[in-house]
Amino acid sequence: MDPDLERAQQWWSTNSQDESLQLGNSEIRRVTAALDLPKCTREEASRLFYVATVEENHLHGRSIELVVAGSVYTAAYLNSIPQTPREVANEVGCNTNDVHKGHRLVVGQTYVTKFRPDAVDYLPRFAQALHAETGLDYQHTANLQSMAHHLIDKTFSQKPNTSARVLAASALYAASHVEEVSITQSDVATATDVDEATISRHYKTFLNRGS
Repeated sequence: MDPDLERAQQWWSTNSQDESLQLGNSEIRRVTAALDLPKCTREEASRLFYVATVEENHLHGRSIELVVAGSVYTAAYLNSIPQTPREVANEVGCNTNDVHKGHRLVVGQTYVTKFRPDAVDYLPRFAQALHAETGLDYQHTANLQSMAHHLIDKTFSQKPNTSARVLAASALYAASHVEEVSITQSDVATATDVDEATISRHYKTFLNRGS
C-alpha cells in the first residue's frame, strides 16, 4: 500500500475512534444521570465502552447507541444496581433488542464473567417503586423487601434459570401475603414492569417452598 495512503487511513481511524469515544462517553454520562446511577457505574460503563470500541475495535458496523446501551446495562449489573432493558432503552433511545445485543457484545468482548444479577439485587429498587406506586408507608415497604429477600434465599439454594426480575417481583407479591399487606398483583406489575400473568405463575413457589 502507498505509505501516504496508509498514514491517511491510520489518521482517519484514530480520529474516528476519538470522536466515537467522545460521543459514547457523553451519552453514557447523560444516560447514567437520567437513570440516577452512581459515579462508579458511569465509570465502569465508560471502561466497557472503551474496551469494546477501541481495544477490540468492535464498533465498526454497529451504532454507538447499541454499544452505549450494552455498556450501561452491563455496568449496572456489575455494580449490583440492575436496570431493566426497557429502562435503559428508553433513556438511550433504542429498543430492548438493541440493549440485549449490546449487552452480549460487551460481555463477549470485555471478558466480563459476572453478568447475571441476583433477584435480591432488584429488591431495593422494586420496593421503592412499589412505595411510590401505592403510597405504602416506609415500614411496610421495608418489611416487604426484607421478607422477599428471606423468601428468595430460602426457596433457592442455587441461582435459578428464571429471570431475576421475575423472581424479585413475584417474591415481593408473595411477601405481601406473608406480611398481610394489602397490595395487588397489578400494583406489583406496574412497579416492577413484570406482567401480572407472569407474577401469578411464580409467586406461589415462594409461598409453597419458602415460608
